[in-house]
Amino acid sequence: MSFLRCTPSVFVIGREYEILVNLQSFGLCFVKVGENIYHETCSGVLPSERLVAKIRVPQKALDEAKEYMVVFRETNERKSYFSTFKALQEQKFAFKPLEKKENIHIYHIADVHYRFEEAKKMASYFGDDTDLFVVNGDIGEVETEENFLEVCAFVGEISKGEIPVIFVRGNHDTRGRLAELYSKYFPVEKQKTYFSFELGCLNGVVLDCGEDKPDSNEEYDATPETPQEYRGTNRFHSYRQQQLKF
Repeated sequence: MSFLRCTPSVFVIGREYEILVNLQSFGLCFVKVGENIYHETCSGVLPSERLVAKIRVPQKALDEAKEYMVVFRETNERKSYFSTFKALQEQKFAFKPLEKKENIHIYHIADVHYRFEEAKKMASYFGDDTDLFVVNGDIGEVETEENFLEVCAFVGEISKGEIPVIFVRGNHDTRGRLAELYSKYFPVEKQKTYFSFELGCLNGVVLDCGEDKPDSNEEYDATPETPQEYRGTNRFHSYRQQQLKF
């Protein structure tokens, strides 16, 4: 997996899968399922100047194919005219769709707080019989992008890129200098961390209540003599109200 930083993850969101790919170098990234090729675009422009790709794939397509190919073209030189890229690289992954209607093995993981080795051991409880992982938040505070990448590597390792994952943000995941970059790495719907999903015979809703204290709590902003309406680094009260309407 020379062009991959870690094993991809297949996240469940809506009626789609979102395949998270972390790259070693800049370039163009695609996912091929059967004869169809999927990719991200930025209003029609293929992104090549970032090391993470989140590529949506219809559930039906991947469920039927039971495998996918990550395809990468490393950037040689991207410029206004006559860009060039290096030789095509590919890595194939098997996929295990949820086809059962009973005796479904779901493993729920929460409050890891960067204790990845312990969490990996627990996540192996069902072994190859695991049908779905629910990673339910509090993986840890985020001070650097490396923290995000550690989480990506952890989820990729336990799911092997072949078991679907429902990923939910916890209150500790909202803390830290780079917590605002969560949506760069993990599934969101229209930049919202709450969404509905369907997976085989399962239907559900992911909700995100944000923090466990009022937005103005000094734990989030210890600056003295700041007017109440400007205090804090969060606005989760209004975010929760949006979810009541959702």
